[in-house]
Amino acid sequence: MKPRVLVCVLATAASFSLVAPASGQLQSYEDIAAACAIGEDCEELVASAISQLQQSGLSAEELAEQLGQLAAALVEVAVDLPPAERVAVVEALTIVAEESPDSSQASEILEVAEELESEIPDDTTEPIVTSPS
Repeated sequence: MKPRVLVCVLATAASFSLVAPASGQLQSYEDIAAACAIGEDCEELVASAISQLQQSGLSAEELAEQLGQLAAALVEVAVDLPPAERVAVVEALTIVAEESPDSSQASEILEVAEELESEIPDDTTEPIVTSPS
């Protein structure tokens, strides 16, 4: 993995905020990432967290900061997974990038997702990440 990109994504992870899932129970970004690592519906968990963030009235800058923290938690978990088990996390990172109001951040997250995807065996998945136009 390119150290510069990983550092950029992880640099925003100094503190993790809490997200309240539909059940009302608070769930940290680290918990979401850990659930992704054990095969829970990563895309659904991440989409739900993002939806809640978007509905919370955060400014674009605050939303980008929270999405950076979520992406950092996902990357931290993904780098410890065997490449073949990273598919769901790569898909979740793509969702985070698509929802970021900061185009530079979105590009960096996609770059990390592409790097993680490049390590996934070809017979595991079709290409997931597409660069923004």
